[in-house]
Formats: sequence, C-alpha cells, structure tokens
Amino acid sequence: MKLEQLQETIEVPKAVRDFEPEWGIVLGSGLANVVEEVDAILHLPYEEMRGIPISRVPGHHGRFIFGQLAGQRVIVAQGRAHLYEGYSSE
Repeated sequence: MKLEQLQETIEVPKAVRDFEPEWGIVLGSGLANVVEEVDAILHLPYEEMRGIPISRVPGHHGRFIFGQLAGQRVIVAQGRAHLYEGYSSE
C-alpha cells in the first residue's frame, strides 16, 4: 500500500500528524514490556483509527505508542492482527 492510500484509509489523530518517527517497531506478546521503556506522548488504540484491524489474541493490546526510546522517535505497534484471526494479508 502506498503512503497516499494509507493516509486516505486511516484517520491520523491531530496530536501526531506531524510526528516523524525514526523507527517503527512491531511488538508481539513476548516483547510487550518494551513499551515501558518508551517515553510516550500518545497511546492510540487501534479501534480509534479507521482501517486498522483489531487483534483478539490475548496479550496483544492493540494500540500504537508514539514517543521516544533511547533518544529516537518511535512508533510502536503493541500487538497486531493475524491471518488465523480471519484477516486477509492485504
């Protein structure tokens, strides 16, 4: 998916529209505690963003965290949807 298509699909909250992460991190349930190290400016549940599939797997919190980790701007996906939950790969 191209960036333009993504921006049309997802409503990005005003608080983070100008946020430019240097890193994107996708956490599974085994790394969920990494978010404790992030100096967060916003926790954004997936259900608040149109177009983001919501995971129903225990331990996958289903939210984005915007902030700083080790001096770097990051966006962290805490949990993700899985194909076995009925979602397509697209």
